[in-house]
Amino acid sequence: SVKFEKAFTGAASSANTATGSDPNMVITLDLATANFFRVQLGDGEDVTAINFTNPTVGQTFLIRLEQPGSGTKATVVWTDVDAPDATGALVYWPGGVAPTLTETNSKSDMIGFVCTSNPAGSTMAFDGFIVGQNMSIPA
Repeated sequence: SVKFEKAFTGAASSANTATGSDPNMVITLDLATANFFRVQLGDGEDVTAINFTNPTVGQTFLIRLEQPGSGTKATVVWTDVDAPDATGALVYWPGGVAPTLTETNSKSDMIGFVCTSNPAGSTMAFDGFIVGQNMSIPA
């Protein structure tokens, strides 16, 4: 199962969820509640969609994706990112290529985002970037 920890910038919320079953997990992160999310991935669980709820233009946030301590590594597919209300979002990666997660147990990757636009009636857009990869997981 996927576990969450977050650093709050506002009031606590239960809006950060993981749903589905292996291998089709969907992660929902409520950006109104935090700017840092620690996502502990389960053994062999593949994240096939990520939903960002309540984003605001100019907002920055980080996601630390942690591989399980043992077993099969998890993967994250960056082609299905939605924000808000399950509307397809645009994510612009350096060089146009989404990151591949570190495949080592007990290692983590830090991914950063900046919400760059939400023109009226248009899709929400984010710049995505790698902050660090193959990092040790803090105790």
